[in-house]
Amino acid sequence: MRIKFFILFLLSCVFLNAKDNPFDNNIEQKNTEFAKLSPFQRQDFNFNSDARILKNITITYINLDGSEEQTTLDIYKSINWHDTYSFIKTKSPNATPILDVSVTVPQKQGNKNSKTEENNTTLNIETPLFSGNIYNFISLGFYNNKINIKTQDKILRHLSIGDPTKIIIDFAKKQNFNTKTLQVNTAQVRKVVFGSHKGYYRLVIYLDGKYSYKYSHSENLHTFSYR
Repeated sequence: MRIKFFILFLLSCVFLNAKDNPFDNNIEQKNTEFAKLSPFQRQDFNFNSDARILKNITITYINLDGSEEQTTLDIYKSINWHDTYSFIKTKSPNATPILDVSVTVPQKQGNKNSKTEENNTTLNIETPLFSGNIYNFISLGFYNNKINIKTQDKILRHLSIGDPTKIIIDFAKKQNFNTKTLQVNTAQVRKVVFGSHKGYYRLVIYLDGKYSYKYSHSENLHTFSYR
């Protein structure tokens, strides 16, 4: 009897650990359905002719893991049923990036950069919200929903943990250097912590909420798209 109980206990531990495995590909499968949906922009609605007070609004949403939750907005304001009301998405403003003294950023070069910006607008080239160099062997570009990392070093692993999400990325390099922090403060990215370990260095990207991400690369460019 004790042997059966011990075996059941071990199986339970295995299943629990499997759910917490950061390399589990089931998350990507669940996100396939989300990727097919168009992004929400606006929803208009009207009230019946006898409506006079808007008490609250209850919103039901689906999480990354497929579970459903609700949030209720308490309003209690008078309304005019003749009017049309709208639920609208607004873009979060980007905060001004703040760098610590250990981080360098490309300097502006007068008219030359102005011409480049004009060309980018004309050619519809996507420009980063913020870019910076931590060391001369790696540079980062932050966009609305992705991060580009340019380096010649080989990537070893990447995973995400926590809520808010932290994306952890390891690159191979036999070199020691001090830990540095890049304060980004864009709409989704708060900061990037950069530190060396034995045989590799690690980037930890701190996001402002819970996200899933998709990794892609070409030559020396590594792209992490999150949603």
